[in-house]
Amino acid sequence: MIAATELRLILTTPEKTLRDEMVKALQVPMFDGQAGIRPGHAAIVGRLGSGRMKVETVDGKTDEYFVDGGFVQVKGQNVSVLTGRALTLDQIDPEAAKTELDEAMTATAVGDEQISKRQIAQDRARRMLSLSRR
Repeated sequence: MIAATELRLILTTPEKTLRDEMVKALQVPMFDGQAGIRPGHAAIVGRLGSGRMKVETVDGKTDEYFVDGGFVQVKGQNVSVLTGRALTLDQIDPEAAKTELDEAMTATAVGDEQISKRQIAQDRARRMLSLSRR
């Protein structure tokens, strides 16, 4: 049985489940801001953005990830984070993030859809680059 002061976090990418364990709280990047989730949170399904996800473990430590879009679902004490990519901060290659930003900055975009995609790619690369410098 799950303690009332804990959440069960399931962090999944298309390749594998990275975490399935009890945590105290987490903060996720939503497409329109940040969401903090603690025990007793209302049920939600939301769209993730790109950026930092913080996980407060039951032993008081904080783990951080870069997540790249996807969805979060809170149902009772279960939190499912489904994302296309999740990297611990030490897995982020600063040079690869810089290259990704350079490519996004120089990409040609014609029309609203391409301009929007280019902006999203630039924002994602900037967030990843800022997290790689910690």
